[in-house]
Amino acid sequence: MKSMPRQLALLFLLFALFSSSCNIEGKDAPMLAGETTSGIELSDLMKTDNVIVINVWATWCGTCIREIPDLNKLVGDYEEDSTVSFIGLCDDNRDKMNAILEMHPFSYQQIPNAKKISSKLKTRMVKTYPQHIIIHQGKVMFENTDGGGDIYRLLKTRIQEVKMHASQ
Repeated sequence: MKSMPRQLALLFLLFALFSSSCNIEGKDAPMLAGETTSGIELSDLMKTDNVIVINVWATWCGTCIREIPDLNKLVGDYEEDSTVSFIGLCDDNRDKMNAILEMHPFSYQQIPNAKKISSKLKTRMVKTYPQHIIIHQGKVMFENTDGGGDIYRLLKTRIQEVKMHASQ
């Protein structure tokens, strides 16, 4: 019985270690390079004044797939606004990605095989999906990895805050 508190303490420590995150908001964004399936070079986009909304996802991630309709709605809200760019970093290969996108069309510009790119944005010891990041003027303005809640409202609010701050 004496080992029970020790086991609980170890379990708590492991939970804290694996669920803790490094807050990257306000820090310099890493330089990201990769080409979308439509030919947009991410490194060029990073040099613009655009608000860049990034979704890190995987084809096997149920939460990632379930939130696609909300993310498409968000893209639709900014369809006429060329200052906001939406990039999907899919950690799976092009064939797996395309198979999912045939069933679940996704309006973000997609970069397949993006593990090397997305690993630069990892904020936890264990990579979690989905991950949402907003970058503006070389800074990480927002990061979310909980995969729950109203992602549409959360991202829309954060994009508006970044745009408002940029116009001041």
